[in-house]
Amino acid sequence: MPTAIARRACLVLWLGCLGSPAAAAQELAGRAMVISADTIEVAGSRVRLHGIDAPGRAQTCRRDDGTWDCGQQAALALQRKIGDRPVRCTLRDRVTSGIIIASCLVDGEDLSLWLLRNGWAIAEVYYSYEHTRAELLAKTERRGIWADGFVRSWNWPRGAD
Repeated sequence: MPTAIARRACLVLWLGCLGSPAAAAQELAGRAMVISADTIEVAGSRVRLHGIDAPGRAQTCRRDDGTWDCGQQAALALQRKIGDRPVRCTLRDRVTSGIIIASCLVDGEDLSLWLLRNGWAIAEVYYSYEHTRAELLAKTERRGIWADGFVRSWNWPRGAD
């Protein structure tokens, strides 16, 4: 068990890193380009929004009157939400393909939670349970992709729910 002096030394070292270039690299800020409803590009980096999975741009969803382009509509909804306002992203993880996993805010509002509340994404409970209430709200109110038959994106190419 570390001594109080060792714990204090670790804390001082950690706090000293907060102002370092490495700590600054933990955040990205600027205008965003929407790639899909769960992926944006900020400051030249591809960023996947933390804790969610959204339909891909080419994905369709079922309705009573046929199918609709839910992936495209989800991406357009995110684009309208962001508009020309700056996005601030805090790094959470990095995947092997170099894509950054981050929590991103526009005007202080978490984009992942906004997408979930409005029915444009599902919570990725494999990585985080922090978004499940927002998904349940959208599902209950049949918003966005929950309006009718929705096939989760990892099953969509196979057409199975």
